[in-house]
Amino acid sequence: MSDDEIEETKAEEPFFEPQDPVLVSLIDLVNVLGKAEGAHAEIPVTLLVGGSLVSGALTSARRWWEEKAAELEGVATASEGDHTLGEFMGEQFQQVSKVYEGREAGAPIGYLHLKQVRIAGLAKIDNLYLRIRVPDVQGWSFGSVSD
Repeated sequence: MSDDEIEETKAEEPFFEPQDPVLVSLIDLVNVLGKAEGAHAEIPVTLLVGGSLVSGALTSARRWWEEKAAELEGVATASEGDHTLGEFMGEQFQQVSKVYEGREAGAPIGYLHLKQVRIAGLAKIDNLYLRIRVPDVQGWSFGSVSD
């Protein structure tokens, strides 16, 4: 195959993006709305991740980290001092939030945040939160897998 034929074949291949721009826009939306103290948005979605259907409420990184920190507030860590796991989560969010602050809307993003998670075919786990790598999402839709 000649170089010209190879270039022609590449031009005929369907356009592929490493991250779905619509999903990235939804993540941006919930993150922007979640920046203000006490404000938030949640969007019910179902994701195809590693061959499994994962449903939940897409929420802002801020709300995800705050809720997990509050839940873990009374759990002591194994490290020295009086830190709780909740305080550790709060500190981690301060580091992670710096990534979001400098990011332009629509630019590739590393993670999405789900709460009230259900995984199709598995027993329900109460209060399950997941942080999922966006490049691992193979497909998605609005709505949730029913109980």
